[in-house]
Amino acid sequence: MICRVQRIRETLRASLSSASQRDDAPWFRYLGLVLATTAVAFVWTVILPWVALQPQMANHLQELEKQGIDGGAMFYTELEAMEPILHKLESSPR
Repeated sequence: MICRVQRIRETLRASLSSASQRDDAPWFRYLGLVLATTAVAFVWTVILPWVALQPQMANHLQELEKQGIDGGAMFYTELEAMEPILHKLESSPR
């Protein structure tokens, strides 16, 4: 049992030391930055517009537009329409 635990520890140490060596390479950091930027851009330009076209979200955005609220530039704390909603939430028992 002790030998097994020691082998597991040695394996973990070896994998951690190889990971730290890999992190020291500048190209590895740049690759991570490029992948993260690509992922954010994909979500922003593909996934979010697709979600906005779904029936439930499209209905919600139309309701907001009827109220004069731009759903793409919305800050809930700055909307006049949110004042009654916030007041209702604050006065309701928790």
